[in-house]
Amino acid sequence: MIEHEHCPVVRSVVPEINLNWANTTDKEKKMPFWNLSTLELAEFRPGIMSKAEIGENLVMALMQIGPGKEDTGHQHPFDQCGVVLEGHIEMFVGQERRTLGANQGYFIPSGVRHGWKTLDIPAKILDVSVKQS
Repeated sequence: MIEHEHCPVVRSVVPEINLNWANTTDKEKKMPFWNLSTLELAEFRPGIMSKAEIGENLVMALMQIGPGKEDTGHQHPFDQCGVVLEGHIEMFVGQERRTLGANQGYFIPSGVRHGWKTLDIPAKILDVSVKQS
């Protein structure tokens, strides 16, 4: 522990920061902070670029989905949620169907059939789900 020299009144104590990546665990090598405007994406599937961070229990993925792409539907035994950051995406969750735009989100309960379709422009989505075992 080191004393925080910038706050003489409080003199708070903060933990030392380990910047030596060679001595860090795999957990510590995860990207704890993302800048969504500069994050490098890689091809996940044809027409879908993605960056995912996979922890012990969660998966967080930024996806850029090209126009005219579609997932006709699937279900899985875990919850999933996300937010559309750019573009539009048509989604169905169970019997409900919506077109979502920027700053609109979705929540998919475990076991519920769901799918999506991008329209005429790409969509960027931040998606979070429980890690599959």
